[in-house]
Amino acid sequence: MQDLNFKITKRVFFLFTLFFFFLFGKANAQDESYTDNREKYQIKIQRTSAPIQIDGRLDEAVWQTADRASDFWVRYPNTKPHAKPPTEAQLTYDDKFIYVAFTCYDTDKYIVQTLKRDQDYWDGDAVAVLLDPMGQSSNGFMFGISPYGVQMEGLLIGGSQSDLDRNWDNKWYSAVQNFDDRWTVEMAIPFKTLRFDATRTEWAINFIRNNTKDNEYHIWTPIPPPFNGIHLNYFGSLLWDASPDEVKSNFSVIPYITGGLNHNIEDGEKIKGRFNTGLDAKVAVTSSLNLDLTINPDFSQIEVDQQVTNLSRFSIFLPEKRTFFLENADIFQAFGIPPIRPFFSRTVGLNPDGATVPILFGARLSGNLDNKTRIGVMNMQTKGDDVQTGQNYGTVAVHRRIGKRSLVKGLFSNRQGYADGEFAKKDYGRNGGIEVELSSDDGVWAAWGGLHKSFKPDISKKDLMYTYGVGYTKSTFNIFTSTVHVNENYFADMGFVNRIESFYRDTTIRRGFIQNFTQAEYQIFPENDDVVNVHTFGWENFLVYFDDGDLSERFIRWRYFLSMRNKSDLRFRLDNEKTNLLEELTFTQEDTVKAGIYNTYQFNIQYVSDQRKTFNYEINFRHGGFYHGTLSSYELGLRYRQQPWGNFGIGLQKNDIRFPDFEPIEFIDLNSRFEVSFSKNIFWTTFMQYNFQNNQFNINSRLQYRFSPMSDFFVVYTDNYGILDDRNIGFLDSIKAKNRALVFKMNYWFSL
Repeated sequence: MQDLNFKITKRVFFLFTLFFFFLFGKANAQDESYTDNREKYQIKIQRTSAPIQIDGRLDEAVWQTADRASDFWVRYPNTKPHAKPPTEAQLTYDDKFIYVAFTCYDTDKYIVQTLKRDQDYWDGDAVAVLLDPMGQSSNGFMFGISPYGVQMEGLLIGGSQSDLDRNWDNKWYSAVQNFDDRWTVEMAIPFKTLRFDATRTEWAINFIRNNTKDNEYHIWTPIPPPFNGIHLNYFGSLLWDASPDEVKSNFSVIPYITGGLNHNIEDGEKIKGRFNTGLDAKVAVTSSLNLDLTINPDFSQIEVDQQVTNLSRFSIFLPEKRTFFLENADIFQAFGIPPIRPFFSRTVGLNPDGATVPILFGARLSGNLDNKTRIGVMNMQTKGDDVQTGQNYGTVAVHRRIGKRSLVKGLFSNRQGYADGEFAKKDYGRNGGIEVELSSDDGVWAAWGGLHKSFKPDISKKDLMYTYGVGYTKSTFNIFTSTVHVNENYFADMGFVNRIESFYRDTTIRRGFIQNFTQAEYQIFPENDDVVNVHTFGWENFLVYFDDGDLSERFIRWRYFLSMRNKSDLRFRLDNEKTNLLEELTFTQEDTVKAGIYNTYQFNIQYVSDQRKTFNYEINFRHGGFYHGTLSSYELGLRYRQQPWGNFGIGLQKNDIRFPDFEPIEFIDLNSRFEVSFSKNIFWTTFMQYNFQNNQFNINSRLQYRFSPMSDFFVVYTDNYGILDDRNIGFLDSIKAKNRALVFKMNYWFSL
């Protein structure tokens, strides 16, 4: 059975690959109108010798003569020219800054969600410049601003669908002026903030504007659906009158001090004080290569993870939020497939039980070696604790561009135990791998494959993981299939591998598996429909077999989504899941799902109201089979926005599980989030959550004062409670305090 499945998988992949190369040339010809954006859409930038005051008024002489990018395209819901209201973009530069000016014509009131920095760009009216200094379509920068002058920035990550990482922060300057018929913007982006090749006189660039009240966004260059508006493959050209000067001195130091009080009530400990210091540093080795250093980093100001009710048999994949790991994170993490990653930065600073351990120091070198090669080198050292000795984490990743949009990349990582001043010879976990991504020039066709190997003491067999797949993306239709094969002895000590481990009678068993995911989607964009923007029909198939041929899981989903012109969404899903449960499964101490094969259907309906409204909401209902019983899931989210200073939300999720032989099981998750912007520099965020499955009630409240660009003072209060599972006492009596903490942190960004 195993050989048969493997042969079928190889044949399918072979046929898809043949199909890929057969249509490669045809695909290139089909989208020529988009692939020559670099030639059709060009804007010139010239040096200015006169000073520019960043006040948003555009009254300097250079803005009267600078080249203009105008006549934007409507990108959503349909790609069409001559977007209204009009937008104009201009650029100039001097020794230290690249300056960007926008004139955004508009006579109506703006929709702005918050005054808080780093808002979600797509939530309200905003305008942004997108820069790809290396012109590789692999990574870039986005700098955006709202009509209220609220900044956001992020890293652009290339791929079949370019992505935006908003967790990246850096220092730049801007101002906005509002008039009756327009709002104008001036940006000053330091060359120190960017990573670029000082010999290049052509960058890739695009501009994007949100027109929220009309449920549209506009872009300078046309981008075909279903690609998003930040897709790096379809930028225009920024032509320099001379190559910008190389940044010779680019060194930033960000020291911090932190302190506070902690009370571990659960263990009966007294209140303890804490005080700590440390620093981060950023060093530009070259204008395109950055070195990040950290000594005794502290992440106490990072927002806590939201607890999730987990009804699956496997662990939840949570995103990285720690600032040190974010810049160029895709160089390290773009290996494997989610949720099977050879490298995942959240493993650094955690022991095997998932508890945090202090990081002593670390360094990351990342960026571009040349216009085709990106590298990432990282080394981190953690303290030891009662569970494990100190650990050293090292990783090297290299991406090499081949052709216009294809890529070959390699990864090697090493986790090594460290104690008593030396490395432990038998305490290590290493991973090495290579992957290839092939793409047609227009991005319509893509194929990929990779091979990874793990190294552990006394293990030399069945330690491989390999992936392969192919995808096709057009304006109204896309399909892809991806397969991964994980051997039973493939370990990823610095990564994340789901479903490799199962449990049998309190014993952990590792079983290799083959996993395939296939998705097809068809979209209809009606031209003259006053109600619907997009109809989306989708089909997904997820199939997992163990190495010995036994079925693990099969999941099929049919879905139909309606995206409305009033910015609301209505979504329908029908799921069929077949699960081979190998060991008894419990959700509480009183119920047990027996091992066996279960075949179930579930129906899901979801409605998301118009997010532009002062009051908006989301409703989600799911019902159907769940092993040998039924599951009814109810979700309700209510949000109120007081523009632009306040956002208040409450969320409720209830999972009602019914098995024939047990009492009904109810898992309730209740959370609330309050965000208040007292100004563009002072923000208060409070998050509270009650999670029945974990029997916990948590409060996290954070006050942030940005007293200088990229320099902050934080006060954070956390309060954690356990909920006793005792129906004989009242709810308030069942709440028992576990621990409390009050922490402050101050950091200051020095540019040297």
